Amino acid sequence: MLIGILIAIEIIKELPITLIMRPFNFETFATTAYVFASQDLLEAAAAPSLFLIIIASIFILVTSRYILKD
Repeated sequence: MLIGILIAIEIIKELPITLIMRPFNFETFATTAYVFASQDLLEAAAAPSLFLIIIASIFILVTSRYILKD
């Protein structure tokens, strides 16, 4: 389980690879936030960015609690 959580954290922060390797017409939260932010639409980029922060924080909290148990 710990390995899966660490992999998820690594995948979330790999935006450049996501932008290069993604299929056509396939948008993720990271690419959506990047597109909005690059067009100076910061209010529109806030929601996907906040979602990514919340998901990553949950993974980090679960990982840290799992490590502290051992």
